[in-house]
Order: sequence, then structure tokens, then C-alpha cells
Amino acid sequence: MDHCVRLCPVGPDQHLSLCYISDIVEGILSAAETRTKSGDVFFLSDGNDYRMGEIGDILARAMGVTALRVRVPKPVLFGIARFSEYLSKFFNGPFPLTRDKAQEMIQKNWVCDITKARTLLGFEPKVSLPEGAKLTFEWYNNEKWL
Repeated sequence: MDHCVRLCPVGPDQHLSLCYISDIVEGILSAAETRTKSGDVFFLSDGNDYRMGEIGDILARAMGVTALRVRVPKPVLFGIARFSEYLSKFFNGPFPLTRDKAQEMIQKNWVCDITKARTLLGFEPKVSLPEGAKLTFEWYNNEKWL
């Protein structure tokens, strides 16, 4: 089994909601076909609350690697983001890590409640995180993006 390094900008108590693309599409189509109030907002996820470390472990298993977690202190993360923004001026294009993106990354909770989508849209996620991670890795691999 190969090894990879996984950078963690926030501690292990960060929580996220995730959802596989086919479930997102199903939720959007359900919202388009269901009579609801104009401007109604629906949150979609697989219905679980994941810790960042748990997500990393699931992704590592899907890729067939063992992940080594490296905690990145917030000042270092923001330093890298600032340097990326500086470099982007010379390369005439944005870099993936900006100070705004770093600010998003350090938030402790990115969790949503899908009760409203379940109740009003009949939304029921079908793809688990481990299955979705495996499908995503296989797609990236087949497309030669990895």
C-alpha cells in the first residue's frame, strides 16, 4: 500500500456534510419538479456529519493509500495563501489557495440539516461517502487526472 501526506489545517473536531454528485442532481431535479414556495432553500447532503479525520481516512482507503496526517498551523496556512496570491500576479491566473479559501478551510462546522429536503422533496441520498469516494477516485484515475 502506498503512502500519502494529508495536510490538515484544522483540528480533528472540524465537521462537514458531504454529498455525491448523483444525489445532488437528484435533489435539484426533485426541487424543480416539486411545488414549493419561490425562493425556498434546501440543503442536500448524505445526511451524515463527518469529522475531517474520518473523511481523510475514507478517501485514503478509496485510493488504496495510507495517509499520514500533518497538522498545518493557521499562520502557516495563511502564509501559504498569501504567497499563492502573490504568485498568481506573475502567472496571470488565480491559484487554488487564497486567503478567502483559507478562511473557509478553518471553519469548524460545515454541516447542514437535510430534514426539509427529505420532508418536502422526498430527498433520500443513495450514495455513501465510502462508495462515492471510490467512484470519484476511479473516475479521476480513468480520466488520467491523477
